[in-house]
Amino acid sequence: RPHIITMTRKAGYTYEVDLPADVIKEGMLRYFISVKEKDKVHTFPSGVEDKPGDWDFASSDAYEIRVLPKNSSVYLFDVVQNAKGIMRNWLPSSKIVPMADPSKQELYIPLEKLYEADNENHNASAIHDYTLRYSFGHKLDGRLSEMLNTKNLVFKGRALHSKSEKIQIALVTRGGSAFGNEITIDSVLQDYTITLTNLKRVPLVTLPRPYPSFLPYYFKNDLVTDGLDLRDVEGIQISIGPGLKTDELSQPHHIAIESVRLE
Repeated sequence: RPHIITMTRKAGYTYEVDLPADVIKEGMLRYFISVKEKDKVHTFPSGVEDKPGDWDFASSDAYEIRVLPKNSSVYLFDVVQNAKGIMRNWLPSSKIVPMADPSKQELYIPLEKLYEADNENHNASAIHDYTLRYSFGHKLDGRLSEMLNTKNLVFKGRALHSKSEKIQIALVTRGGSAFGNEITIDSVLQDYTITLTNLKRVPLVTLPRPYPSFLPYYFKNDLVTDGLDLRDVEGIQISIGPGLKTDELSQPHHIAIESVRLE
């Protein structure tokens, strides 16, 4: 049965309300916001001139919040939800592929080579690296306490060929530092875990790449010397290149990514 809860004006056009505990249950919390002005009521998100509870209220649009059990995994990146927000260099062969589970997708990263000569900077040192980054920032507001109770960084994905692949997974802080480590993945789609205490300072790639291209590939932050603090984390960085042997740098590297989470 629907609940009608009156919001309180704080200042200007800002209103707020504390939801009663009995309406916060595991599942999808659906809600509307109705605004009364003079003798008219408009209900959002659709903006119809009507309100829930009226016999002729026909809008099916609603805001939704996912209510999860306590101590659920904290997803930092998921292809289905977050693929459009990825920062990376354009790769024409990359694509999103549906999986047998209709709620899951994979991001294919098929790299034929890690380095291409820069025609505008012939004297540049060769950097064998391909990195993508996703900034989750405010999307995890309200889950900080759960993040602080996690112990592992978990990557879910696979190598697209029979040979294993080495990749680096890193957490990015607001101060421009990255803390990560390498993992080796094989052709089986599964979870690959890094204990948070094993994360170390790693280079942060400047994304999106600046122009002109002689500008630094890596962002250096020598002012921050402290270790990882999950309260400062706002992004995830996935790199192909770090940890590879010399003979592996010139080889193709094909991986698929499904998600990254803390647990």
